[in-house]
Amino acid sequence: MKRLLLALLLGACAKSAEPGSCYRGQDNACVEYDGARGAAGKHLCAGQTWRAGAGTCPREGRVGTCTKKDVTEIVYAGPPNNFGAASAQAACEHGGGAFTGTSP
Repeated sequence: MKRLLLALLLGACAKSAEPGSCYRGQDNACVEYDGARGAAGKHLCAGQTWRAGAGTCPREGRVGTCTKKDVTEIVYAGPPNNFGAASAQAACEHGGGAFTGTSP
């Protein structure tokens, strides 16, 4: 019985889920998840705005991306952080990330 339960759990974890994105309004940032990480991303996004589908982070207002370890956040201008490209870059690099600006 334990082996059957373990096999079912491992099988469920191995399946890919639908891709999507998690928009965190309090940070004015969005992370996109591919199918391999979609289920985990949706779980981590509890209480935030989850959008199903690939490439679903909003396009309007992007100032750049901040990559930390294996996660890339899309950073936006406007409240609450009021980032421009320079301040978004400074915040990203202060947190140990690598910033890439968005072309106008």
